[in-house]
Amino acid sequence: MDEARALSALDGVTGHSGGAWDAGIVLTEVRFPTLLNLRGTAADAAFGAGVEAALGVVLPAAPNTVSQADERAVLWLAPDEWLVVATGEVEGLQGNLEDAVSGVFATVVDLSDNYVCIRIEGAQARRVLQKGWTLDLHPRAFGVGQCAQSMLAHAGAILRQTSDVPGYEVIVRPSFAKYTWDWLVDASAEYGHRVG
Repeated sequence: MDEARALSALDGVTGHSGGAWDAGIVLTEVRFPTLLNLRGTAADAAFGAGVEAALGVVLPAAPNTVSQADERAVLWLAPDEWLVVATGEVEGLQGNLEDAVSGVFATVVDLSDNYVCIRIEGAQARRVLQKGWTLDLHPRAFGVGQCAQSMLAHAGAILRQTSDVPGYEVIVRPSFAKYTWDWLVDASAEYGHRVG
């Protein structure tokens, strides 16, 4: 891991390592995920095949959907743009993906140092997020396997639902990490919580 990734944007924030909250909500930082911006032509079969070969994940074609396999997920951001989110063993992932799409019109850019990922899970997680999220999070409108880009309490964010618990990942710029963390802690206060 390079020196730039040695420190998290949330280091030094009280309770950033996560803790169980009395209301059953758990808030944690996903430490140092690999985030790759992928651009290409969805209709190009060679592009899709290359992505699948490199990641083991089928490229999602429907707006605001997520394809996932093990610890790798691909989030649809735009008709020609996706965000690859990977944890665990990711060494060489960017190079493998670049090689797999080298013969077609595509770009792969490492954004790992440009975002922070916060996970919120628990029975009241949806209610906490609805206080500041501008889009409908009701299960009939948003569920597992979906993602969206919008504002969370004045911070631009990418949100994806990861479980029916419900559980979510909030991806924000490092400059908004502390603000977003503090907002989530405050928005959870009415449910009773304990920050570890």
